Amino acid sequence: MLNCFAGCPYSAIARAVGIASPTPRAARRFTSPLEEARATVLAEARRQPWTWARETYAMNRAVRDGRRRASEIRAATAIRLDWDELARAATLETYLAALEHALETA
Repeated sequence: MLNCFAGCPYSAIARAVGIASPTPRAARRFTSPLEEARATVLAEARRQPWTWARETYAMNRAVRDGRRRASEIRAATAIRLDWDELARAATLETYLAALEHALETA
């Protein structure tokens, strides 16, 4: 067994040491029927078209990031009391509430 801590491939290590470079065999691992079934189900799930879920997650992420940004704006303006920035935060929160409502009713 040869190992290079720099990440060199097996063939490069064997060539450097001066030995023939047979293809290393992967260690066989015992898998139970439950593990095989789980792997089959996960492989099938990965093949499914989950575009609707990705879009929903992206929209939820936008709402979460927007709420975080509005909170940051409010915190920053609380010190210097900038009414324009507070209005901007309120507008953002109104938009996010409408988006959140649309996601819940879809």
